[in-house]
Amino acid sequence: MNATTISNWASRNNFHARGPFTFHRYDKDRSLAIEIKRASVVVIVETVGRPPRIKARLFKDLRYDPLNDIIDGMDLAI
Repeated sequence: MNATTISNWASRNNFHARGPFTFHRYDKDRSLAIEIKRASVVVIVETVGRPPRIKARLFKDLRYDPLNDIIDGMDLAI
């Protein structure tokens, strides 16, 4: 897994670039942010009425499934 794969995936899945390595998307009552770091990715989920939930994963712990266009290990439902 690398930053380019995550960036391309985010663009295909309705995330809007907020910078070279930051992507953002709004879903119903929540806001999702993806921040790509040097060797990891941080997912921030903010839901109305709840504190933000943050999850970080190293690239080596993520796998891209091209058949389903998902990144295994990056849980956006946290």
